Amino acid sequence: RRGNHLPLSAPTNELEMSTARQISKRQARGAAMSSILNPVNGYRGALERKGIKPKNHHRENLRAIKAKQDHNRISKAVKNEADNQKEQEKRVLREKMFKDVDSRVAQHKAAEPKKGHQYLRRQSTTNLTTTPAKPYVSKKVKNKAGLPDLRSDPTSARRPESKPKNFVANNRSAAASTRRRGPKQNKVSTNKNFGKIPDYIIERKIELAQKKEAKRQAAQKQEVPPGMILVPEAERLETLRQLQAGKKEVATQLARFPLVVETLSRKQAKLALEKKMKEIEDAIKIFNQKKVFIEE
Repeated sequence: RRGNHLPLSAPTNELEMSTARQISKRQARGAAMSSILNPVNGYRGALERKGIKPKNHHRENLRAIKAKQDHNRISKAVKNEADNQKEQEKRVLREKMFKDVDSRVAQHKAAEPKKGHQYLRRQSTTNLTTTPAKPYVSKKVKNKAGLPDLRSDPTSARRPESKPKNFVANNRSAAASTRRRGPKQNKVSTNKNFGKIPDYIIERKIELAQKKEAKRQAAQKQEVPPGMILVPEAERLETLRQLQAGKKEVATQLARFPLVVETLSRKQAKLALEKKMKEIEDAIKIFNQKKVFIEE
């Protein structure tokens, strides 16, 4: 029978062994067909088939979030109440301290001497002392020599009538009489070394460039660990490009595998690809750095 996975008694001869092998192969084919017809829905589905109720992580997370929110709300309310209590205590203490203290304006008014005020009584003008107003005295302006006196003869300030000027005609005649300037000519130097960079400047620039390069190489040698060499930038970028292409190819191969891998060879192939993907990712992390050192 298909439901029996173990024989009733252990096989004793070659015939019984072959019969047991046939029965086990038939049972394996039946189990494989059953798994194809009724696939297991992952780890939770396997637990449900065993009669174990899987844990609802989503519901547990929601409960934890709600409990955390309630805790934060209560903590905030307690803190606000404590702050309000402290503020109230400070306000009461401040009122007790400055209860009998006058304001600065009141202190300033109290320090000023009191002055009496004089008021006019009804139908009385003798109580208020007033000073008589000074008479207005006009100041005479002395005219400068040669200027007409407008106070005595207002018409003397009038200008004599003149003919209006023709500004257009004046500008035209001035433009005709003006000498025109020719085009500006640049003076060319007759020196044979005009426009050339002096030799000492060129030599100085070359010397500074050589010193800078020597300093850079010395700094690189100090940074390189013993027994290691620095990978050139072009080689580092090319290796990084090849690693990224290899990672893309391995990812494509992994995507072709089914979700459930049953055979041993397929499992081994998938593990090998996953190991290769891990190695490529580690190498990409190394070659993404600005400086990469390798053994000589």
